[in-house]
Amino acid sequence: MKHCLLLFVCFVCSILAHAQQPGSQPYITETQLEDESARTETNAQDDGQWQDQEAFRHRPLSLNKATATDLATLGVLTPVQIASLVRYRDTLGAFISIYELQAVPGFDAATIMRLLPFVQVAAGLDPQPGWKDRFSHGDSRVMARYSRTLETARGYQRTDSTAPHYLGSPDGLQLRYRYNYPGYASYGVVMQKDAGEEWFRGHEKQGFDFYSMHAAIRNKGALAALILGDYTVNMGQGLVNWQAQAFGKSAGVMNMERQGDLLRPYASAGEIYFYRGAAVTLRAGNWRYTGFAAARKLDATAVPDTLDGSYISALGASGYHRSETELAQRGTVQQHTAGGNVSLHYHSWQWGLNVLYQHLSQPLQKTFHPYNQFEFSGQALGNASIDYSGNWRNLHFFGETAMSDNHHLAMLHGMLAAVAPAIDLALVYRHYDKAYQSLYANAIGESFRPANESGFYSAITWRLLKPLTLNAYFDSFRFPWLKYRVDAPSGGHDVQANALYMLSKQHSIYMGYHSKVHGRNAAAGEEGLHTVLPVTESGWRCQGQVACSKVLTLRARVQTAAYRQGGEQAHGWMCYEEASRQWKWFTLTGRFTLFGTSNDDARLYINETSMLYSYDIAQLYGHGYSWYVQVRCKTRHITCWCRMRQARYRDVVQTGSGWDQITGAHKTAVQVQLEYHW
Repeated sequence: MKHCLLLFVCFVCSILAHAQQPGSQPYITETQLEDESARTETNAQDDGQWQDQEAFRHRPLSLNKATATDLATLGVLTPVQIASLVRYRDTLGAFISIYELQAVPGFDAATIMRLLPFVQVAAGLDPQPGWKDRFSHGDSRVMARYSRTLETARGYQRTDSTAPHYLGSPDGLQLRYRYNYPGYASYGVVMQKDAGEEWFRGHEKQGFDFYSMHAAIRNKGALAALILGDYTVNMGQGLVNWQAQAFGKSAGVMNMERQGDLLRPYASAGEIYFYRGAAVTLRAGNWRYTGFAAARKLDATAVPDTLDGSYISALGASGYHRSETELAQRGTVQQHTAGGNVSLHYHSWQWGLNVLYQHLSQPLQKTFHPYNQFEFSGQALGNASIDYSGNWRNLHFFGETAMSDNHHLAMLHGMLAAVAPAIDLALVYRHYDKAYQSLYANAIGESFRPANESGFYSAITWRLLKPLTLNAYFDSFRFPWLKYRVDAPSGGHDVQANALYMLSKQHSIYMGYHSKVHGRNAAAGEEGLHTVLPVTESGWRCQGQVACSKVLTLRARVQTAAYRQGGEQAHGWMCYEEASRQWKWFTLTGRFTLFGTSNDDARLYINETSMLYSYDIAQLYGHGYSWYVQVRCKTRHITCWCRMRQARYRDVVQTGSGWDQITGAHKTAVQVQLEYHW
C-alpha cells in the first residue's frame, strides 16, 4: 500500500508539465537511450552527434541553405519531416521567420522546440568557406573529466599474500580537444584512462590506455570528405557496417531509417566501434565515390594450438585493460579493413553500392554452441550491398539488400508515409538469414546483429490535436534458428504506445506503455534439456516537468515493469523527484529515486540528468533508493560540473559482482568535468 501511495503521488506530480532545460534529454531521446542500454546492457559511448549539436548550437544551421543531409546530421527530424521541410521551402521560397516552422506539415510543437537551438533563418556563413574560414569559424573545446567510486571494490583490495587484481587506481580520467566546424572541418585528440588501468607506470608508461586522433575536411570542391586517423563508416541501413550511434525500436516510432554521413570523424572515448586509417569521398556531378582503408590492433582471447597454430576464440568488446588477464588480450589480433561505396544522387533519390572486406591476422574460432554455429569464423569476411532512399509525393522509401561472402542474404525495406497532414505511417519488413555474417553491422531488429531474424514493423504518429501527439508501433518477429538462452526456433511480438501532450510551449505530459512477448529457456528438466516458454515483459511510465518560474524546475517520473514466464513472475517499480534551480552562472540539480524489483528480470534502466556528453543510464535492481546532486558553473568560455551519486540497497551485505563487488549496502560515485570553449 505504501508503494502504491508513493506511485500515486509521483504520478500526480508528473502530469504537471514539461519544459526542456539545458542538460535534460527530450522524452523521445531519453527513452531511446534507455531502450538501447537495456538491449545491449551497456551505456552509449559515441557522443559524436551530441558534439555536432553543440557546435550547431553556437553556429546555427541556416534553414534556407541546409540540404537534406545537413538536416539529417542534426539527429532531430525524421525522414518524413525533412522531406516536408524541403518541399515547403522549394514551393513557398525561403523562410522569413523561424516561427514559420509551425506551418510546415508534420511539425508539432515538441519537434520545433527540439530543432530551434540548432537552426536559424539567416544566411549564415559562406556555403563554400575558404581555408582560413574553415579553421577559424568553428567551435573549439577542451574537456577534462574525472570520475571515481568512493568505496573500495574487491579488485582494488590488497592482502598480506596477494596484490590487487586491478593494477591501477580506481580513478577514471578523460581528456579531449576538438575543433569542429560541422560540414567543413574537424580535428582533435582523445585520451582516456578507465578506472583500474595504470597511468604513466607499469604497462602504461606512455600515459593513457587509449588515444584517438583525427583530422577531417569536408565540402571543398570535388572533395566531399577526407578523414585521416579515426573515423566511422555508416553504410545504407546498417546491414554491412554501421559504427555511429543508432537506436533500435523505441518511442520515436518514425525514426526507423538509418540516417547520417557515410564517413564521420571519430572523437569519442569508446574503444571498439571505429576504424583507424584514411577515408575519402569524391563527387562528380550526381555521383559520389568513397574509398577507405584501415588497420588497427584488436583485443581478443588467444588460444594456443600446437597442431594448427594459435587462434582467437572471441574479440574483445569492453576496452578495459585493468588486470594481467585483460592486458594479455590487448592488441592480440591485427585487423585490416578496406571498402568503398559508389552512389548516385538524382533529385530526391539516392542509390548506393557498398563493399567491405576485413581480414584478421589470426583465425576466429568461437567455442561451439548449437546457437552460434552459423556465426562468422575464419580470417577473412567480405560483404556487399545495394541501398536506396527517396521520396515520391508524400511517400518516403528506403532499404538495403546485403550478402556476406558465404552467399547468405539480409534485407530491410521500409516506407514512411504522410497519409494526412496530422498522420504519419511507417511499414518496415526485414529478413536476416540465420547464416548472414557481419562484424560491425547494426540494423533495426530484436538482436544487435542482423542475423537469424524476420519481422514486420508498423507504426503510426497521429497529431490528434495541436497539443496532443500519439505514437504507437506493433512489431511481429520470428527467429528461424536457436538463440542464446533460446534452445529452439521461436518468435514473438512487441507493442509500444506513448502520448505527448503539450499544455504550452513550456508545459507537457508524457505517458507510455510497452509490452513484449518472446521465447526463452525455462529451467532445465531432469535430462538437462531446456523447454522454451513464452516470456511476457511489460511496463508503463508517466513523467513530466514543471517550470515553476524562470529559474526553478521540478521533474518527476513513475515507472513499472512486469515479467512473467510460466508460473514465475517478477515486478519492478520506481519513482523519482528532481529539482533544478538556476542562478546567473550557477545551476544546482538534485534527484531522489525510490525503487524495488523482484529480481534482475524486472530491472529498470533510467536516464539521469548528467554532464555534457555523458550518457548516465542507471540500472535499478533490488530494493532501495538513490540520490544525486549536480552543480554546474558556467561563464562565457568555461563550464564546470561536479556530480555525486549514491545508491543504497535494502537487506544486502554487498553490491556488484566479481572484481567490482563492494562490501556494504551502498555505492557512491563522484564526477568532475571542466570544459573551455571558444
